[in-house]
Amino acid sequence: MKLLKSKPFYFFLIIILSGIFFFNYGTPWDLYKYDKAFEEHLESNYDGDFVVKNINYDIIHQTYHAKAYERENPELIFYVGQNISDQKITDSYDFEKMHVDAKEKVQSVLDQHLSDFTVNVEVVSMKDKELEINIWTEEEIDQEMEETLLQAVLKETEYTSNQFFVSAKR
Repeated sequence: MKLLKSKPFYFFLIIILSGIFFFNYGTPWDLYKYDKAFEEHLESNYDGDFVVKNINYDIIHQTYHAKAYERENPELIFYVGQNISDQKITDSYDFEKMHVDAKEKVQSVLDQHLSDFTVNVEVVSMKDKELEINIWTEEEIDQEMEETLLQAVLKETEYTSNQFFVSAKR
């Protein structure tokens, strides 16, 4: 009980808690500064209203990172933060938008040809609009049907794919 009433105990506790806060969030003024800087970066680059969440501090690289989303589209969550090499603010908004768009379009094309399947779509190159497409089906798909699926995806979307895989679930 005497320990709880001593000033050194509270001083030590404040030092420990401050260290934990700094390790996770950096200084409070930098946390606030980068929260606002991330929001301004997004709003000036994309003409939208954005929310920055889960900001954290990378103590090794001395940079801040966060997740963000557009107020009108809270399902599209993307990265915003400082580049570790030059500390400039970067984001993955365009990449995530392309990823969602590509997945929806590929899914729509495959729905016309397959009944029971799972698809994974990854953006390989934003510049070339190239995708990696992996499809798992309940039934075996022959080489001819796989080529038909690839051609349908290429024809009905604006994306390309050099990595198109189809396999049966087991």
